[in-house]
Amino acid sequence: MPKMDYKEQVVHLCGKLAEIPSPPFKEKEIAILFEKMMTDLGFEKVWRDRLGNVIGEMALSREEGPNVLLASNLDSSLCLEEPYGTRFKPKIKGKKITSCGVAENKGSLAASALAAVAIKEELSKEVKGKVIVAGISAGSFFAPLAAQELFEQTKPDYVIVGGPTGLKVCIGQRGRAEIIVENHGKCAPLAAFKKGVNALGKMLPVLLTIEKEFLSHEDPTLGEGCLEIIDIKASSSGPLWSVPDRCVAVFDRRVLPGENKEEVLNEVRMIADGVAAFDLDLDVSVSIKKEDITTYTGTKASVEIFEPAWVWEKKEKFLASCMDALNKKGIIVETVLDTPIASGSYYAAVKGVPTIVFGPGDLMKRENGEEFVEVDELVTAFEGYKALIRAFLNRP
Repeated sequence: MPKMDYKEQVVHLCGKLAEIPSPPFKEKEIAILFEKMMTDLGFEKVWRDRLGNVIGEMALSREEGPNVLLASNLDSSLCLEEPYGTRFKPKIKGKKITSCGVAENKGSLAASALAAVAIKEELSKEVKGKVIVAGISAGSFFAPLAAQELFEQTKPDYVIVGGPTGLKVCIGQRGRAEIIVENHGKCAPLAAFKKGVNALGKMLPVLLTIEKEFLSHEDPTLGEGCLEIIDIKASSSGPLWSVPDRCVAVFDRRVLPGENKEEVLNEVRMIADGVAAFDLDLDVSVSIKKEDITTYTGTKASVEIFEPAWVWEKKEKFLASCMDALNKKGIIVETVLDTPIASGSYYAAVKGVPTIVFGPGDLMKRENGEEFVEVDELVTAFEGYKALIRAFLNRP
């Protein structure tokens, strides 16, 4: 059997994946394609779970060893608008592939799947263990939900999250919470507004006080645990032209290492309760936002928007092994923090599993307004994934 031309194949697979629009919760078509790709590439076991994650296993030997998971999102968060038009007709011009989602996730999907195949060829007689490659359903929106499901099925010892790091190694990310501040008033016709309690009007002092009194914390590595209002809505349960009796504000809170859900909530709750103590018409509550979602498989779930922070010290042994492996491949290693889209929070912060984020592409770079990935970077990501798998499998 002729040896596979991996450089040619990774470009081909990336191009095929990039042809398919895959906005969050609409990944069925790309999931079917990725499942077929892994089957055709020779993965011994390929399946889709109830959430729509696509998972492929490649056992390197019959003996048990470390499980290395490579997980990349199936969905492209920046490709939401319809009609999709020409944005999903990949163009390969010279040394670049241009298409929506090609840098965000589809380059990582293609390179990680091929890396597992190549490792099987190179190391199957030398190393115990298993390589698992996964495409994550709605990973750019609700990564912890899919990650928890995936973790329970694969039990990884090491995790490489595929994401647009520009071939840098991400060793930590601030967490994220969406905090709801909600106030209830009393409905009344606007013509007799004094008979009601305007929930929006009463909310304004609460929001201003939160902005003034919230003290953001600093982490020496990850930076500021900031709080920013991102949405506000007022509504009335009465007829048209009524005083709004409900107001909901949403804050984005960046979470730092060591901060938990209750601590994050209590900081805001104490400020809101302090304002309410001086106004008996305020009926304010503070909570973590929950989203009811339906994945492309039809599975329904209620998800809290909270992800804890994680960060590794550079002196960690597994990180030193990663850096050394990449250096030996001629990849100039640079560590970064807080990369977007791809989240390692569940694996690293919740489960304590050695985790990094690595992959081709940079979402800040555009060519004529279009997302792209360089062919050389895609090929280097493939070599990088191989090197990282080697580092994890050979680590004592």
